[in-house]
Amino acid sequence: MTKTCFRFFTITDYEKEEQWLHAMFLKGWKLVSVRFQCIYTFTQTEPADMAVRLEYSDIPLKTRPDYEVMMKDYGWECLSSGAGWNYFARPTDAQPVNNELFTDDVSRLSMIRKIFQKRYLVLFLVLIFLILPAVVTTGFEKGMNALFIGWIVLAGIYIFALAYCGIGFQKLLKKYDLKMDMTPSVRGLMVCALAAVVSILFLIAAYLVGGAFRDFWLAALPWVLCGIGLLALMIYTTTGNIDA
Repeated sequence: MTKTCFRFFTITDYEKEEQWLHAMFLKGWKLVSVRFQCIYTFTQTEPADMAVRLEYSDIPLKTRPDYEVMMKDYGWECLSSGAGWNYFARPTDAQPVNNELFTDDVSRLSMIRKIFQKRYLVLFLVLIFLILPAVVTTGFEKGMNALFIGWIVLAGIYIFALAYCGIGFQKLLKKYDLKMDMTPSVRGLMVCALAAVVSILFLIAAYLVGGAFRDFWLAALPWVLCGIGLLALMIYTTTGNIDA
């Protein structure tokens, strides 16, 4: 017997995802696949106290057979793999008793930083290069119609998601009492996000005021968005050090 569940976890909620999958094991449901990072398929089994851990890697697990064999030697079973995420599980009483994939918090935060660079910044670039220009074009060419409102709502969702993940990222740093030297990666990105928000506010103000201010901002905003996008690309190439 199988069942499918729909759950959505952000990139910084992976620990909550681990806890939920552990709870499903206790209820007798074993994970067999994850699709689109939100559709989970389970098969019914005997209830078991299984530690579930997630690992993010740029290299697909199927291309690392030696690594998978090593994980099996330590008692870890790969439940599912895809979109950069590997789902591992093993009995909580297995030896060695440490049920963590990472031997130290620095390694754990290195994974989190990789997620931040590969996923979080990509979301930001989508906001800058696709969503905000669509808001500008639709708003000034077609006025306050349903399409314009839809783009505004989508931009708001993206900004909320970026802010939520950014806060979650900082909470993970505090939880493991680590310092990540990503000044410009984190702080610089926050400046970019703030600039994007201000750009939207100016867009709304320009639409309401009209006249010369509207014409000026219509001409200037594409350049502002390009500048923010270029800054984000520069931030994307920066690296940081993690210190315990």
